[in-house]
Amino acid sequence: FSYTFAVNDATVYESKHNAISGVSFSQGIKTGGYTMEIRIPWTTLGGVQTVGDMVGFDLHVNDDDNGGTRDGKKAWRDGSD
Repeated sequence: FSYTFAVNDATVYESKHNAISGVSFSQGIKTGGYTMEIRIPWTTLGGVQTVGDMVGFDLHVNDDDNGGTRDGKKAWRDGSD
């Protein structure tokens, strides 16, 4: 799964499986940036997790201030580019 949530855009984007059923998010602008809360149901990801299961997870924040190429990126758990 590869989800994209953009600031000032209410659309949920998922580029691998079109798995967006039940996915929602809220966002707010604050001084110096924004906040975002994202909800993805386990059923949308194709299963039910139980205590002790391992789940892989990456998080990327891409910055593009002018509509061109990416100006910068912060990532958690990914060391590429």
